[in-house]
Amino acid sequence: MIKKKVILLVIISILMIIIFFFFNLNKKNLNIKEVEKMNVELKVKINDTTYEVTLLENETTKELLKRLPLTISMNELNNNERYYYFKDKFPSNPLKVKEIKKGDIMLYGDTCLVIFYEDFETNYTYTRIGKINNPISLKENLDMAEGMVSFVKQ
Repeated sequence: MIKKKVILLVIISILMIIIFFFFNLNKKNLNIKEVEKMNVELKVKINDTTYEVTLLENETTKELLKRLPLTISMNELNNNERYYYFKDKFPSNPLKVKEIKKGDIMLYGDTCLVIFYEDFETNYTYTRIGKINNPISLKENLDMAEGMVSFVKQ
């Protein structure tokens, strides 16, 4: 009787280990696909400064590119970001990003485009779109332009 319980416990433990590794392997594969870079040049113009953007390969980014050229007025939030809500939804794949870097461009939910101009940690989920390559004076330019941002595909 004790032998059967030990064997059953070993089998259950092995199955749990297999399930754990399978889940983590699939999760890593999703993240690898999420960070593949696109071979498309995007420029973001704020005030009199033009920034180059490195785009990530995903459905959200592809949908944003279909909507270009685009000039929007982005609102201030939390002294670390500018955001804009679209009327139409984007495809999204939100993930816990944990850390936001100055210059990150992301989608919050499925309609809110966000440009971050400060580094910070977060528990929110976002779909990554890309990153402004050299975000020097990003906050200052956003403030001087009163949030007016143009996106142009090159």
